[in-house]
Amino acid sequence: MARRALIALAVPLWALAAMLPAPALAGSFSAPVRLPGTQGTEWRFAVNDHGEAVGVRGSEKGALFYALEATGGLGSPIEIGIPGNFASTKQSVAIDPRGRVAVGLLYRDDTVVPSREYKEHEGPGCCGRVALSTWHLGQQPPVAQVLSAQQSAKTGPDHQVFEAPSIVIGPSAITALWTREGPQEVENGPGEPPEVNETQLEAAFGRFSEPLHLARVITAPRGISLTHLSLAPNGDPVASWLQDGDKVLSVSGSRTGALHRPKGVQRIPRLSEPAGFAKQVGGDTVFAYFWDYPEGRPQTCSRCSRSRLMMMSSRAGGPFGRPRQISFINEAIEATLAGGHHFLMAVWAKSFHFIEEGHLYVQRGSVSGRFGARQALGFGSHPQAFADSHGDAVIIYRRPVIHNQNADEIVAVTARSGHRFGPPRPLAPHLKGCELDNGRE
Repeated sequence: MARRALIALAVPLWALAAMLPAPALAGSFSAPVRLPGTQGTEWRFAVNDHGEAVGVRGSEKGALFYALEATGGLGSPIEIGIPGNFASTKQSVAIDPRGRVAVGLLYRDDTVVPSREYKEHEGPGCCGRVALSTWHLGQQPPVAQVLSAQQSAKTGPDHQVFEAPSIVIGPSAITALWTREGPQEVENGPGEPPEVNETQLEAAFGRFSEPLHLARVITAPRGISLTHLSLAPNGDPVASWLQDGDKVLSVSGSRTGALHRPKGVQRIPRLSEPAGFAKQVGGDTVFAYFWDYPEGRPQTCSRCSRSRLMMMSSRAGGPFGRPRQISFINEAIEATLAGGHHFLMAVWAKSFHFIEEGHLYVQRGSVSGRFGARQALGFGSHPQAFADSHGDAVIIYRRPVIHNQNADEIVAVTARSGHRFGPPRPLAPHLKGCELDNGRE
């Protein structure tokens, strides 16, 4: 099977299993299940606190929804339709403890609005649009509600949606969030301002299973990335994102699902590479990033070649606080965060002899407290980390097969709260060249 098929069809189900660490810590992982679809098929999964799990993938007329059985198998597919019978290109999914399901869809609208002035831009596949379908598990999903307007041939190519919406289901309302990208930044002639990557952050909100209201949250002149949507402990939505390349914002919402207007931004000093947001950690939103020592620093400095893994946190949609250091890392490649109630875990890879792979390390702590000593996990890459509210944790990553450097395997390490991670356990050996996809939103 081709490499892309291995990524899309096999890996996300293991990532989903890792979202349920307690059974895995007590026993063993189930055998991998091959997912239906052709090469390039992408999957997204979600699981609630009762262990009910669902998955979604694209189809020729919308999307196919699956309920996952307790044995790890897939139920029969259920079609989710889009007005116009368009095929979705990307999907997102959420399920709450009451079995309420929401599926977000990105599709390309090939019915272009005519334009006499811009006749040359007309044609199929002009504009990316988003839609959303909500229903209760066990019922038939309705046709998805279209959330984004159709674009004219004049504006469509320059203002499109490229990702499926992020979704949260609160106790009394649902919130969806997505970005509409503008033209890319282009340097103009001397004395002329450059064109900018203006991005609009848009939202939909309302009562579950009812038509949603639309709102524009903010317009950023130089782009928005790493949007993060979660629920505060009281069930209200919280949205966070990276704006203009070096600013983080966080806003809270109301019980109606509507997001409040942003009141201020927090600039990140010396940001060299963002690591991303962690899952909501006891009411806090945590953002991690790297910053490097400036080039030309005297080599007598003992830490000149190192980067710092930093974090900033926001409480229930409030402003982000001052940066706090997690660790010094020599030649860092990548990092990821996971969290539970007040528990936070950082996993990163450190380069090894100038190759793309590296040694993995994990360090655990809390949002406001100190981090403990790091633990080496051995040679590996592409870590995906999961933790529950009790501090139990699972890390899944890729590593070369012992005695066969031309083959890879996916392994998992687990740890109870307050204990070290145990030895890695192979999940599916000899998947050559595969990568990991967390398979969830």
